[in-house]
Amino acid sequence: MKDSDASIPAKYEKRPGPFGPAWVEIGVQNGPGAAPASEALERLVDTGWRDAETYFALEVLDRQIQFPWELAPEACVHLEGIWLEDVKRLKAFLQWQRQCGRWEPSSDGQFYLGACEELRKAVLDSRTKAPLAGFTQVKAYIHDGCLRGGALDSLHCPMAQRLVKVKTQRIREVTRQRHQEKHNRDFATNYVRAFYENIAGAVLEHDAVKATAVLKAMTSGDAYWPRWQIVDAFEVALVCPSGKPAKSLLAWRAGREE
Repeated sequence: MKDSDASIPAKYEKRPGPFGPAWVEIGVQNGPGAAPASEALERLVDTGWRDAETYFALEVLDRQIQFPWELAPEACVHLEGIWLEDVKRLKAFLQWQRQCGRWEPSSDGQFYLGACEELRKAVLDSRTKAPLAGFTQVKAYIHDGCLRGGALDSLHCPMAQRLVKVKTQRIREVTRQRHQEKHNRDFATNYVRAFYENIAGAVLEHDAVKATAVLKAMTSGDAYWPRWQIVDAFEVALVCPSGKPAKSLLAWRAGREE
């Protein structure tokens, strides 16, 4: 222990933090049954990081960052698991904050619907589309991370495992049907398979069959939960490069649901 550490009480310990090593109080309760301070700090950091990723996803879908040619493939992971619904709500909040910053019953839903419409226009606007040549790196990222021989491999591919896991959790959160875990996982797996096995062919090869498979994956659902809830920002960004197939795919109302 350094001399400067000698005055630190025994109930503190040094742990890694987002800005370097930090002294964290051990086991302190803020109320009955409260988590230790270290766990509360970890949750706070996780929440802050997810908020940052949601802002990042909004910049991508708003075309402030041109996907995919302004992003390295390894940055795509920060779009995965950021739900389109969360991006829309963030955009609505920012619009509300800029325009008035106060809630009025007469404008309930106004900002959310406005955010949906703006996102829909942004992803459909052909003037903002990146060259398809930039999609080849993303294609390699998907094939290396998800597929083996062009087919989904959720047993050996970490990206495929991650996608199935987060979408299964999302379905559980939305439906609150924990006892239907096999159904949840099967639906998530089928979604990931249909989308990621076909998206490259739909965008790069203008393959109508593959485009239909992607469209069906993004709009299919279950009678018990909203079908768009497991669509993430990465997947919306993937169907946005220039070209007719991408535009027809996004006609599934990327920014609004009915």
